[in-house]
Amino acid sequence: MAKKQTINIETLNEIALSVNKIGIKKTHELLNTAQKDPINTVVRLLISDTCKQYCMSKELLFKFYSNGIRLSALSTIIYLLAKHLKLQSSQIFSYIPELKVNRSRLSQYITYMLNLSEKIKCEKEVLNHLAIIEEKMLINIENSKK
Repeated sequence: MAKKQTINIETLNEIALSVNKIGIKKTHELLNTAQKDPINTVVRLLISDTCKQYCMSKELLFKFYSNGIRLSALSTIIYLLAKHLKLQSSQIFSYIPELKVNRSRLSQYITYMLNLSEKIKCEKEVLNHLAIIEEKMLINIENSKK
């Protein structure tokens, strides 16, 4: 049985930026076949792919990060969801209540990340972020029913 690679929250965030575009299967293939420094290699490929998909430079992509610190897993998912919904970058964080309307897309991202965590050992912080996402989603759904 193959030993699990260890992945931290920053690396998972970078992988999450593109995993929806290239697919979870392709992501696993890249992680399994990269020869030297497999995690960094796949992160570079995924960031590059993200920039191509969104027609933006890496500098522009990283402008969405505050003070050069990578976004949390929750913020990364909200960012991607907003891009899919064609929202302005300034609107991204004001649309958290509206995530309930698009919960199927949000669930897909959660599923991708959880599938990834089965193949790769994730830090507890990553799974905590996913729990927060799910909790917010469920709270928003309940609030919308009232």
